[in-house]
Amino acid sequence: MAQREGISGRESQLSIITGPKTPELVDLTFNHVLHNACLNHPNRLAPAGGLHSLGVGKGDRVGVLLGNRSEYVEIMFACFKLGAYFTLFNYAYSSSELINALNVTAPKVPFTALTISRYDYTAVLGKLQGAAYLKDIIILDDASNPSASEAGLYPFLAYHDVQ
Repeated sequence: MAQREGISGRESQLSIITGPKTPELVDLTFNHVLHNACLNHPNRLAPAGGLHSLGVGKGDRVGVLLGNRSEYVEIMFACFKLGAYFTLFNYAYSSSELINALNVTAPKVPFTALTISRYDYTAVLGKLQGAAYLKDIIILDDASNPSASEAGLYPFLAYHDVQ
């Protein structure tokens, strides 16, 4: 068994082998952690009401095509609350890969930005308009062009409209 010098100067066993005795372990499931997080941070569930009003419910898919953003957590919690599948898409997909992935998974409501990093999804999103599986497309502001979705130039819902 591996030994190391402890804080008190005496040898102790590695914690990976025996673990600490205090504090006592708590019997929690992911459901408990999620429930507590939702109670302590109700604003993270704000999109749930908006998604529900768009007809998203148990078993529906919600697509997410974003870079690294804090809204991931809010959308994920909203999906968990509604029983919807949280479906992620790689923002580096080519246009044809993205369209294929969206058509295969058929999200009722995808969340995206018009541009992410060097990728522009305006044309792809235009091609998706009228797809039978889509209820709406939710556009989040892009850091490089924050006013694009607010300008009313596109027939999509803005993220703040579903909160």
